Amino acid sequence: MTKRRWSTMYLNDLDVAKQYIRDLRQELDRCLLAEQIRRREREKSKRERSKVPIGFNSVLVTILTRMRKRL
Repeated sequence: MTKRRWSTMYLNDLDVAKQYIRDLRQELDRCLLAEQIRRREREKSKRERSKVPIGFNSVLVTILTRMRKRL
């Protein structure tokens, strides 16, 4: 009977350890996903900063040509 109690306790400890490992893996997955999302957002904001609005170049060229004509 003592052996049975010890084996049951061992199984319970083993189950607890397995659950703890599962929880840690899930937390790691969540952290990795959050890091990917943060990286994408940073890249997205860098790309948006470097973009020039569609009509901006034509307006800029127009202004520069007018200024050259005045000189």
